[in-house]
Amino acid sequence: MKRLSVVSLFLLLVQVGYGNYAFYSKVELTCQAYRIPVDRSAMDYRGDIFSLELKSRSRNDFEMAMLIGFAAVGRAVMQQRDLQKAKPDFSPMLPGTVQISVLVPMERHPMVVTATTNGDLVEKLARGEIETTEFMQKIKDTIEIH
Repeated sequence: MKRLSVVSLFLLLVQVGYGNYAFYSKVELTCQAYRIPVDRSAMDYRGDIFSLELKSRSRNDFEMAMLIGFAAVGRAVMQQRDLQKAKPDFSPMLPGTVQISVLVPMERHPMVVTATTNGDLVEKLARGEIETTEFMQKIKDTIEIH
């Protein structure tokens, strides 16, 4: 009986680990496709919140890096839903809240621009159900500059 519990726990952890790996890989690959470098150590999923830290190439394109980050998370959520359809026992990573922080190079100290939104909105952005301008209008009140 104890052996069965250990095996069940192992299988559950492997499934969760695969879900995290697939999610993180999709975010990383999507960002890299748009030439936005991302490191897995800059991604964090705790509770219901997924956060990602990106670096913009210049101080004028932080909005583009932010949009790509949100779209990348949306693509990862879409992939998780597809995996769940293919494997009914799969437990997907579906963050309720997504937070993107962009490090903007400045002369002395980098500026950090952070925005937060819900997981459904990033999925709509990734699916093309809303335009980028509409998306930015919806998240503009959450943007903070540090």
